[in-house]
Amino acid sequence: MNPSLAEYHVPVHLDVPEIDVIWTDEPDPHTPLGAHGIGEI
Repeated sequence: MNPSLAEYHVPVHLDVPEIDVIWTDEPDPHTPLGAHGIGEI
């Protein structure tokens, strides 16, 4: 743990791995646009 935020590492876009977006063709009837996330609970 760092004693202060001055030494805290803030992640930038190069620290994040590439993210693949996958579209499903199964609409959610409970949302206005019919979209839902696969990772949602």
